[in-house]
Amino acid sequence: QQTKMKSVVLLVCMVFVTTAKSCLEVTTESWIFDEERDLLFQNSNIAECQKELFEHEGFMGFSFQEESSECRVYKALFPSSDPPCKDCTATTSMKFTNVPLYCVEPYTRDVDDFAFCVLLTNMCKEIKENEKMIANLEIEKEASNKKMEFMETELEASNKKMEFIETELEKLTNVIEKHYLNDYDQDLVREIKRQHPECTDYRILNDSRRSVHHGDGTYLGAQPAKCDDSGQSNTSPDWVGAGWYRMMGPAGSRIPETPPGRRQCGTHATGWMKGSHPAVVGRTIEEVTFCFDGTGYAGQTACQYSTQGKVTHCGDYYVYYLENTPTCAIRYCATHHF
Repeated sequence: QQTKMKSVVLLVCMVFVTTAKSCLEVTTESWIFDEERDLLFQNSNIAECQKELFEHEGFMGFSFQEESSECRVYKALFPSSDPPCKDCTATTSMKFTNVPLYCVEPYTRDVDDFAFCVLLTNMCKEIKENEKMIANLEIEKEASNKKMEFMETELEASNKKMEFIETELEKLTNVIEKHYLNDYDQDLVREIKRQHPECTDYRILNDSRRSVHHGDGTYLGAQPAKCDDSGQSNTSPDWVGAGWYRMMGPAGSRIPETPPGRRQCGTHATGWMKGSHPAVVGRTIEEVTFCFDGTGYAGQTACQYSTQGKVTHCGDYYVYYLENTPTCAIRYCATHHF
């Protein structure tokens, strides 16, 4: 047996702490009641009827008729063609609908009930507005994250481009430095050398065994590995004590800027310059550390021993102020490249 119920235009927004928080919306529709599917409660009131709706999972609405105190809870809302009545209330759970909330004055003259309805309706509106605002913030956050990822990608690409430019600039600088004197004013070069007497008044280190490619081995037959310390039995043949020196072939044209490794250059601990050579012609670096590489020997480092000196850029070559080495067998190495 099916019974058709009628409803009145009224919106109610209620909260039941005992089960769940939800909004109720009154509709003008009437629904078909099915005894096998829906629930019927006698001698009830509207509050109890609302509570029954929330306590029965999966039910979508209820209707309450004041005259008969009859509460009907619907599992499915099948619309009825009957017009709404004056003395009954029907609501749907907002769990299942997505319609705007609003309040109109009920046919009952209970002003407090109507004020409460307006209050709860406004609260529900605020909740929905907050939910919408949160959803918009989530969208903005996602867009911001994507923008940040894009900026990080662009920054990484920019850094790689900068590294490429710096590498190319370094190559170009080396080319310019290599061919510098081709276009350089020779009179100016002569003036620089006049201001730096060490560019013309120097000694030469050209022993081929100073090369970074020569091991210590057996030096000149049975002679031991050499050192740049005057007065020693194994002093290098081209070493004459502290002073200005120029590296020349067949040894090399400059002192290396990286550790050559032990047992090279015809000695045991190999000499190299810590830092860079001056890039500008005529410039002198006054404080230079020359290290002697002892790596490979127990507990020794790439700068196990050191001396202090100077280096001057004389145009197409460098000259170095070198001190006697602090011990034997260690000496300054030569190379054709930094």
